[in-house]
Amino acid sequence: MYHTGWKPPRWAAGLLLSCLGLSPFAILSPAIAQQPTAPAAAAPSEDPVAEQLKSDRALLKEAKIAEEPKAFEQFFRARMVPDADRAKIQSLIQQLGNESFDQRELAAAALEKIGLVTAGQLRQAESVPDPEINRRAARILVNLGPIPTGSVIAAAARRFAAIAPRDATPLLLQYLPDADDDFLAEDLRSTLGSLATIDGQPNPVLMAALDDPLPARQHAALEALLTQPVTAKLVNLKQRADQEKNPVVRLRYILALVTGAQEPTAMPQMINLLGELPQEHTWRIEEILLQLAGEKGPKVSIDSTEDSKRKARDAWAEWWKANSSTVNLAKLKEQPGMLGLTMILSMDTNNSQGHIVELGPDKKEKWRIDDLKFPIAAQMVGRDRILVAEHNRHFVSLRDLKGKILWEKQVFMPVALQVMPNGTLFIAARNQIIELDRDREKQLVTIQRPQHDIVAAAKARNGEYIVVTNTGQLQRLNKTGEVSKSVSLDGRPNYYSTIQLLPNNRVLLTLQNMVAEFDLESGKKVWEANVNSPNSVQRLPNGNTLVSSMISMEVQEIDRNGKAVWTYKSPDNSRPWKAFRR
Repeated sequence: MYHTGWKPPRWAAGLLLSCLGLSPFAILSPAIAQQPTAPAAAAPSEDPVAEQLKSDRALLKEAKIAEEPKAFEQFFRARMVPDADRAKIQSLIQQLGNESFDQRELAAAALEKIGLVTAGQLRQAESVPDPEINRRAARILVNLGPIPTGSVIAAAARRFAAIAPRDATPLLLQYLPDADDDFLAEDLRSTLGSLATIDGQPNPVLMAALDDPLPARQHAALEALLTQPVTAKLVNLKQRADQEKNPVVRLRYILALVTGAQEPTAMPQMINLLGELPQEHTWRIEEILLQLAGEKGPKVSIDSTEDSKRKARDAWAEWWKANSSTVNLAKLKEQPGMLGLTMILSMDTNNSQGHIVELGPDKKEKWRIDDLKFPIAAQMVGRDRILVAEHNRHFVSLRDLKGKILWEKQVFMPVALQVMPNGTLFIAARNQIIELDRDREKQLVTIQRPQHDIVAAAKARNGEYIVVTNTGQLQRLNKTGEVSKSVSLDGRPNYYSTIQLLPNNRVLLTLQNMVAEFDLESGKKVWEANVNSPNSVQRLPNGNTLVSSMISMEVQEIDRNGKAVWTYKSPDNSRPWKAFRR
């Protein structure tokens, strides 16, 4: 007997037609007309310093914070928890999960009465395992009124440090333990690093903080000071860093020495940590080593096993021994490092609803946006804004990390988006390619594809558009849509595919049962790895490749031999359609 109650999810029809080699567009309505929309926030320019300043000033203006020392001082003091009260606030937060309803209510009322200084600890409480504490912490935060985001606080810290470094140092140090997430804490430590010296001498406030009773301030002060060249005055600080027992904290110190002070004597210590640290931290060391070594580095990769960590440590130690006299640590300032965050765009198993989550190196959720209609592409814009393409809602939108829509544009079945260095926004859909100006108001480029054949696309730095079609063609287009070159791929792409342009005139693609690297000129396949129905692919700085598969419901990082060194399956059994690391 056939069971007729089950209804297939909406994405299944497109997948079935794709597997049969058919296009689903014959049965779809014509393209949805694009309506005029409001502008989005500006995207990054080619000068990151100027763009950061512009972004910071815009955030502060929106938050009505004057760029004056007194205004910044008031801003941070209003958010500081007196050291004597920190434990009291934490105890009240724990009482939000008390078995007694009356006790929970009393704790909530007490926290609201204390006011804004509780915000940092309450935000941290939103991610604890107890759902009652989560719910009540979120409610109290709403009742406290508008609270600046981490982006605003980080912007205020940078501008305060720039215009009044002597005033900023003690206040930022005092506030640091109250940062509500790891990213804000990282921003604050970075800003303190810019304050390491005053008038060419070690910042006396940071030196004094080395004896602060709170470890968070001690560690931040030492990390900041270690970003400066190790002079006779600071040699004892390096010795103090060497004696740190916690390997994760010691890594922060060593990274400050290597990337900030460019201290070569710290390199062997950093390499040695490859054998001590869990995989969620070793990626930072790998990234630095690969930036320095390039193609000449040892061909090793680290997974979760102790054996792989030891082999990598020993191989890199040999490399450093042979190359230390010629390695230039100044190269590390030429390109920003990765954050180690993995963004996953997923579909719920039985319907067309989807969500986006971002995981930390420890695979724990940092943020999540729900109720999306088949999210198929996304890119972060700044610290807490994200551009999202929803294939089945036919929209591209700019959102905050709570999911609030800040700008949107109607686009029929978008499949890819890309913010260019000059701030323009490239969008590829099944039936067209468009490019918007940096204010998202004017459409600069429109290329129609009436055959609805685009499965993946990207824009190259030379201005060409690289398109993968559902018939397995790799095409190069100019701004008018003219095909300047087309080659047949050795393999058929998935209907939901991804393309990444590599710097060596090669492209990385998802095919039906593999990911593969092709030469852009000849179309010749130069590398491949077997993956069950992959939907996205990304080459990482360490030479490995990140892939997602909706069939295996898994995201993997694979090495050059196709061996998985990192895997993730969602606890809610959702299907990961796309995954990107930054």
